[in-house]
Amino acid sequence: MLATRMKLAASGVGGVSGQYYLAFNGSSTIVNCGSDASLDDLHDAAMTVEMWVKMATFGDNNYAYLAAKVPDPFAPEGWLFGALSTKGIQAAVYCASFAGVSQSGTDDFTNDDTWHHVAMTWDNASYNYPRLWIDGVEPSYLTTQNRVGVIESDAANVLKIGNRLAGDRELDGDIAWVRISNNIRYTAGFTPDAKDSPPASDANTVEQWNFNTGSGTTAVAEESSPTNDGTISNGSWGSL
Repeated sequence: MLATRMKLAASGVGGVSGQYYLAFNGSSTIVNCGSDASLDDLHDAAMTVEMWVKMATFGDNNYAYLAAKVPDPFAPEGWLFGALSTKGIQAAVYCASFAGVSQSGTDDFTNDDTWHHVAMTWDNASYNYPRLWIDGVEPSYLTTQNRVGVIESDAANVLKIGNRLAGDRELDGDIAWVRISNNIRYTAGFTPDAKDSPPASDANTVEQWNFNTGSGTTAVAEESSPTNDGTISNGSWGSL
């Protein structure tokens, strides 16, 4: 499906403007946003991770990372937000003994090649597992697991979008914008900001990547550039 779309390679050529999306090829596309202190240990308090995503297929292991701050190779520390072919979307916050995990049903989210706004919210002071939101609606959970123990720091981990490392649980699809906040944005049903109109920055915006340059190999960080700019490998650009 992705191969039939008109896209611009993320190669540094351009000068275009407007609202775009980044296409992930299902094998090697990854956005590496680094591990600045501003991105560390957000799950030790309250946080929201959200984005607009359109999935064509699931990657290997029938799992696709949407955004995550976990080690390579994987170990149980940090947090992740992903999509599992048999479960729908999934969020996990890692603690000393057991992670807090939530998974929606596939009736709520699947690889239908349609744009969806997805979000996870977490509050270390009061949540036992993350809450999930799909197109502004909290789904009926298929599975939840209560966390046990203290939060495992993610300060040594790199924040990555669309993949964990090249060739492992990669996204085959598109992302329009990603925002990470240091509060709980949503507690009831809501209308998401549009995929082609990223939200304005506010006091709770830790970082946001609008993917709106339409060219090049940099996902510009709206809050702290170049510190939190993402390095794009093997991505392509498309216009919304």
